[in-house]
Amino acid sequence: MGLVAALASRCRAILLEKATGETRIVGQGLLDQPPWNWPAR
Repeated sequence: MGLVAALASRCRAILLEKATGETRIVGQGLLDQPPWNWPAR
């Protein structure tokens, strides 16, 4: 059994798309995103 086949049975795929310099999760809405901000320096 190959690595991909072994992982496919235990893992969930997350599809990504890149548009206008931003990488996003396919199907994720604005309210589905976790809260995040840049930490203070």
